[in-house]
Amino acid sequence: MNFLFLSLFASSAMAEWETKPIIKPIISSSVYQAEEDIYVAAKVGGAFGLAYRQDGLAGFHGRTRGVYTQNFGSELGFREFRVGSFFGPKLGPIDLEIGADYMVDTYVVPNLYNGQFSAVSTPVRLLADVWIMRVELSAGPIFLLNTIDGDQRVGVKGANRFWGVGDEFAYSASARVGLGPLALGLGVSQRHTAYGTDNSVGLQFLILNFGMDSLSY
Repeated sequence: MNFLFLSLFASSAMAEWETKPIIKPIISSSVYQAEEDIYVAAKVGGAFGLAYRQDGLAGFHGRTRGVYTQNFGSELGFREFRVGSFFGPKLGPIDLEIGADYMVDTYVVPNLYNGQFSAVSTPVRLLADVWIMRVELSAGPIFLLNTIDGDQRVGVKGANRFWGVGDEFAYSASARVGLGPLALGLGVSQRHTAYGTDNSVGLQFLILNFGMDSLSY
């Protein structure tokens, strides 16, 4: 049994790697609920980087990319830059990946919070490719680091805290269809903070990365 495992690992290690650029415009709507107030805005941005995976049925895959998104058209302001890498095993149409994003976020929530802070997001993602469709589920905690400017950022406390891990928590579900290098995706996400819940629903346009990259930002 051990010999079989080592043989599979050695075969995977010797497999060639395929790489493709990540070029992903982001267009979505954002709904933020803070106490009794609800804010609706447009969210636009983009992701740029490199995705890589081993040839063959089994092996490993990963990606390194930067993402910028910003809200428009609402009293609630949001701007985010994140950069990170993710890596994991693949077996046929199923991919599992873990990793971390370093994030710099700026929020303006009327009468609640106005500031800029840094954080680390550590999601776990499960991805499945079926013919021309790709589906993804993602969940993970966010750990606050430093308040850069404005109000001191605090994390979720008490009964509203997920699994007792992290200061905030985010999860998402996405799907896309496409042929060749072009694809159209639909995604929903939710981020729980001490100041309210940030929900996003929107379209993603994907270029040059079909079958290689995660759907999440």
